[in-house]
Amino acid sequence: MKIDKDIFSSDAFIFQKRYQGCGTDITGENDETLLMRYEASGEYVAEPKCDGIFCTAFILPRNRFISRNVKEKPYGLASWQSPTLKHGTALVGELGMGTEHAVQRRQQYGHDFMDVHDIVAFEYEDVSQMGDDDRRKLLEQWYASLDPTTQARFRLLPRFTHDFVQEYKAQHEGLVLKKNGNKPYVGNKRKVRYWVKAKKAFEADMVLMDFRLSSADTKSHEPHVESVLCGQFVHGRLEGLVWVGSMEQYWQRELAQNFGAYKGQVIRIRHYGQFKSGSLRHPSFHQDGFRDDKDPQECVFK
Repeated sequence: MKIDKDIFSSDAFIFQKRYQGCGTDITGENDETLLMRYEASGEYVAEPKCDGIFCTAFILPRNRFISRNVKEKPYGLASWQSPTLKHGTALVGELGMGTEHAVQRRQQYGHDFMDVHDIVAFEYEDVSQMGDDDRRKLLEQWYASLDPTTQARFRLLPRFTHDFVQEYKAQHEGLVLKKNGNKPYVGNKRKVRYWVKAKKAFEADMVLMDFRLSSADTKSHEPHVESVLCGQFVHGRLEGLVWVGSMEQYWQRELAQNFGAYKGQVIRIRHYGQFKSGSLRHPSFHQDGFRDDKDPQECVFK
């Protein structure tokens, strides 16, 4: 279906056609087993999981980037133009910004970039109703038509049909598994079964230091913690590095009412990466909880 040029560049169209979504998360203790099961089904392909700003890019005389939460993101590629970069195209991917790893990649490349994994409009033609396989072929054709300098800025993500476990280990953040033949991933943070995230999870041993009480009305009948401060030793001194709020309700009550019994103990924290500052990405209490076999002095931030 053709899209009128004036309509394609209008705010009403752009903010409606975000083509974004959020996949089911399979991260757990049996990631490799689950990945092998998805691969053996023959129903899924895999792509690297990126950690930038998820968005839809509208290629126009001045390009526009609309984020998952329906906000326009100012970005250096807004002014990028090339004879091979045809107007009227809408791409789904992630901008190289927002996280340490994305910023490191941008510094490595020496310019702004976008990881591209889907296409939903091509030269003012709506292709969002095409199946995933057909859209991928079109996306690869589009990418092949770009000049090398533009390819370096709009970077096509590779796609894997086998060796999911090996690729999972090789990628910085893990994989996204996509079921064959599906339409683009739509909705505002709505989980869909045909897009599965296999995120790499890590563990950190930290020292329990302090807590904040919850002020939620639903937890006013008895004390609950909202979050706890955890730290590690930095140059021989214990430093608070991260507030952790994700924990079972039992621990919310127990720590609020008996914090003194746990303060200073070593606790295992599950997370998705440690920043240069020492803070953790998406931290949560590990199911194994406290470690009585480790001295707090061994919790050192490196």
